[in-house]
Amino acid sequence: MRGFTRCIVGVVMATAVSWGNDGAYTMSGNHIMPTTELDISIKKEVLTIKRLKDNTLDVVVDYTLYNPKAQKSITVGFEASSPSGASDGRPLKGEHPYMKQFVVELNGVKLPYKVATVTTKDYIKDGKIVSDDVTAVIKKGAEWDWQDLDIGFVYYFDATFKEGENHLIHHYRYEHTVTVMTNYEFDYILTTASRWKGSQIDDFTLIIDMGEYQEFMINRDFFSSANEWLHDGTVRDIRYRYSDGTQVDMAKFYTVHNPVVFHKRDFKIKGDLRLGSYLQAMMFDNTEHMFDYKKHDLPYSSESVRQLSTTVGDPLSYKIIRNHPYAKRGYVFKTPAIQRYYDKMAWYSRDLSYKPNRDDLSPKDRAWLKSLKR
Repeated sequence: MRGFTRCIVGVVMATAVSWGNDGAYTMSGNHIMPTTELDISIKKEVLTIKRLKDNTLDVVVDYTLYNPKAQKSITVGFEASSPSGASDGRPLKGEHPYMKQFVVELNGVKLPYKVATVTTKDYIKDGKIVSDDVTAVIKKGAEWDWQDLDIGFVYYFDATFKEGENHLIHHYRYEHTVTVMTNYEFDYILTTASRWKGSQIDDFTLIIDMGEYQEFMINRDFFSSANEWLHDGTVRDIRYRYSDGTQVDMAKFYTVHNPVVFHKRDFKIKGDLRLGSYLQAMMFDNTEHMFDYKKHDLPYSSESVRQLSTTVGDPLSYKIIRNHPYAKRGYVFKTPAIQRYYDKMAWYSRDLSYKPNRDDLSPKDRAWLKSLKR
């Protein structure tokens, strides 16, 4: 549900946002969020977000929780809201339509779970999760529009925490689409972690792997500067302006091969994670997506270039854009005009050792170069 943030002792899913050509669909929720549990603390968390070849997001959250008292059993809930916008929010076999392969393990044992469909945040009654009638929910949605179907999905299970350290993992895949405005966007609400004992994560690691040669931004709400990240590419602190005029401080990453990693001890959460790869759609001023080197700055990501440019208007523009796959690898060009252009790109970094090799290119890059028209 939109704004759906309440849960029992809850493992709650991150917000994931993808944009369709005719709108957006979102799925929102939270970090592990207890409401009554005051004894257990988060000793360690490793959050891994990885984009797979089929463009799904693979999310693994690996916790070490510390229970200082005797063994106790509690119900744990993982809460995700229905997608909204350009999507079909109906349950699929009783579960979230865009969340796949949900698994939860406690101390090496896979736990069975149930899924409740709910239409209000007040779904806990007498200490139990009460599911609404799925048939009635679907019928209600059909009266308006599936894009406005507003239901929540609560994945819940019984968990017994032994005295001392406990290892809890939850894992899922989220389907999303590449569109004219974004390659991907993913939000994860970190701030509710402060509701555990100690109001912090003692040892926090965030690993983001969007693939090779990617360009994306992360908001600066939960860290101080871009220098706090480990990476094998380039990163810059920037001020980003959304289409509604809102401005936020971001770190912009240009990755090469490896993931970017953020690590912090005694992590007192001050903000949430927003990760986004935004296409520079406004750099083109016509519907033909014609690239003109005198007007347009090429983005770093080949996905963005392939999506935004299908034609070129003059011979030099053609030479510049078809050399983009080599430029992002740092090739130093012999043609002065091409070199001058790429020297102006914020993401370009010279690599004197790199020699252009067509075998380095992905099949998609090779197909795009073959189809590029002057």
